[in-house]
Amino acid sequence: MKKIILIMMTLWSVTALHASELSEAYKKEYTFLQAQKSELQSRFIKEETQQKQDIGVAGEKLEALQAKLIEVSDELKVAQENLETVSKKAAEVSENSDTTSVVTMQAMAALKEYGLEMDESNKTTNLDKLTTAFAKSKALYEKLSSVRSEKGKFYLPSGKPVTAEIVKVGNVAAFGVSAEASGALAPAGEGQYKLWNAKEAADDAKALLSGEHPEDLNIFVYENLDKEVEFVKEKTFGDTLDAGGTIGYIILALGLLGLALIVIRAMLLSQNSSNVEDL
Repeated sequence: MKKIILIMMTLWSVTALHASELSEAYKKEYTFLQAQKSELQSRFIKEETQQKQDIGVAGEKLEALQAKLIEVSDELKVAQENLETVSKKAAEVSENSDTTSVVTMQAMAALKEYGLEMDESNKTTNLDKLTTAFAKSKALYEKLSSVRSEKGKFYLPSGKPVTAEIVKVGNVAAFGVSAEASGALAPAGEGQYKLWNAKEAADDAKALLSGEHPEDLNIFVYENLDKEVEFVKEKTFGDTLDAGGTIGYIILALGLLGLALIVIRAMLLSQNSSNVEDL
């Protein structure tokens, strides 16, 4: 009986010892788990706070980027409008440049007809060329709108050329004074002059050459000297008949025949009337 009690006490002691160790181990494990839980909760709170902060910062960045996008879009719109305006101005400048080139070429061609040459190279701009053209045009206008004399020649009605003083009235009329004949001049074609058939213009030509300005001038006004002007000749009956040709002569013959018949008829009627009165 004592042995049994001793064994039971031994078992109880061992059991109590193991229970104490288990309890101690459990407490340690519980304490560790509590610490882990606290650490995880703390980390979770930190992570959650950090995420909220990151989300807030990201939201602010997103709003800033959206605002920047709107600003850039507005700037792009303004830039496109400016580009369109610049393109229109560039097109206008190009068109004006083309117009200037055309005007320059026309001015150079017009001045060339009067023997005035201009620099056609690219060493000068169109603006410089136009400035030169205007200056030369002004001098040419003053020259062509004045009464001036120069050495030249003209053709007599016989076709003979004579050396003379040519008095030019602007660029629309001219007079010639030579030892053989003087008077108003008319275009003879190819830039030449010929004496016009107005003898009264001789005194006017000499007066203009001496610097006088008669109130009335026997003048021939022309447009240019390229085409010859023919003398005006009054048509005679023979010219009209010749212009009609054979038919004209036939009509004339028939007319004369009709006139003769009328005269004969009148004579016969007159004779018959006299015979009736005698009866």
